Amino acid sequence: MKNKLNSFLPIFKNFKESSIFNAVILAGIFQAILLSLTLVSKEFVDKYERKINTFWRYIISTIYIFLITIISYSIMYILFEYGGGMLISTV
Repeated sequence: MKNKLNSFLPIFKNFKESSIFNAVILAGIFQAILLSLTLVSKEFVDKYERKINTFWRYIISTIYIFLITIISYSIMYILFEYGGGMLISTV
């Protein structure tokens, strides 16, 4: 199963962070995905967030931002294998 999955990922195989231009483009795509997910789901979160106090709003906002960031990085990993440079190799 793992070999079949690895043959499909990333979807765009030849677009890596091999130059400054590519790195800037990929970072821009990541930020666009992150902002889009945030704005799309903001109304839903705001509807429930108004009923609670300020402390819990900060806690919920932190968790919410963390989850959206994880989803955005997952999308970028599936599309471009973005974030592989953040891994350390075992010695």
